[in-house]
Amino acid sequence: MLRFLPFLSLSSLPPLPIRLGARLCLTGLLAALALVPACRAQKALHVPKAPPATLLVGCDGKTIHDPETALTAVAPSGDRVLVFDVSAPAAPRLAGSVAVGNSVWGPPTNLALAPAGAFALVADSMRNVEQEGAFVAVAKDEVHLIDLRAQPIAWVGSVTVGLQPSGVDISPHGALALTANRKGQSVSRVALGFVGERPTARHLGDVDVAGQASDVRFTPDGKRALVTLFSEAAVAVLDVSGQDVTLAHRLDVVPNPYPVVVAPNGAFALVASMGASSPSSDGVADPLGVIDLALTPPRMVAQVLVGDSPEGLAISPQGLHAATVNLTGSSSKATAPAYHRNATVSLLSLARGPQTLEVLDTIEVGALAEGIAFSADGQYLFVGNFKDETLTVLRVQGRALVTVGPPLALGCRPASLK
Repeated sequence: MLRFLPFLSLSSLPPLPIRLGARLCLTGLLAALALVPACRAQKALHVPKAPPATLLVGCDGKTIHDPETALTAVAPSGDRVLVFDVSAPAAPRLAGSVAVGNSVWGPPTNLALAPAGAFALVADSMRNVEQEGAFVAVAKDEVHLIDLRAQPIAWVGSVTVGLQPSGVDISPHGALALTANRKGQSVSRVALGFVGERPTARHLGDVDVAGQASDVRFTPDGKRALVTLFSEAAVAVLDVSGQDVTLAHRLDVVPNPYPVVVAPNGAFALVASMGASSPSSDGVADPLGVIDLALTPPRMVAQVLVGDSPEGLAISPQGLHAATVNLTGSSSKATAPAYHRNATVSLLSLARGPQTLEVLDTIEVGALAEGIAFSADGQYLFVGNFKDETLTVLRVQGRALVTVGPPLALGCRPASLK
């Protein structure tokens, strides 16, 4: 999702505790009828088995890339989210498709998957309206909830949040979601829960961050969240206690920060710069900033250059690698000096620690690539190519990236991945 416009996982209970709870209730029933109410309370928390390994692909049906005008708003033709089973990551299998709003405007981080994969959230930031015979994109304020256990996979509701929710994340415990609202310059708190087996979401209120909030990520313990502030070249650090969220600190980072990710061990975060010339690509490599989260307060301690305009950013579940999608001018007009048709992906090693990041390899992918995500084993990468309407699968092979087969045709323009 792109950067030019300024301006709900419910936690499924882990299977082991659920089974243990059922055994405890059965034992209690055999021992004493007084335990019946406790058994009923336990059953009310039951969540069905989560679906297999899931990849979400958010498609924008109302924006195209025109060689003469770059990204252009057109008549809406159907936004959607594709749901893939990636249990076999080299061969993604389409499991479902849901018609919900989605936008390429903003970072490709507007999707969130519940910790146990039972449902997903989609931050819907823009809509197209017709003005004087042409379509223009204007900010909106919705988050959509998708039930991934339903047959077929289905939209089950939406919640209103702050204006232009661009990034979204769900707490590790699954009871709270946060959205980074760019035009609203705020972070919305969304309570997550179930009514029976149906996931629900409720807007609790907003936290003012006094900046163009573009992306948000929880730390693994769920006690903090990081928010990129685009025009302010800063990251806001939020303290999280239950459903209460407060602004604790603000630190200077790289220019025009967009996506942010947190290491699985919670020791550090990475934030990608769209470059000092943003929104235009200049052909010059831009940095990733490293934030040391063990410091009080946290601060940026290192930088490493990757490609031009690293809009997509991911870190492997094992914490061994990071990867960026570099626009390399692919979102610009074809006549722009720094224009290249295809984007690139850079693979970085975290083996020597976050302050010594090493770029291992850079490989060309499709036209105007946006979102990127690792497989659960950290051995594969998925990349959405917006203009080509395809999904590229890459394999991490030693220090290199290798393309796995031909790109997978999607039939829609992928603007984000999770």
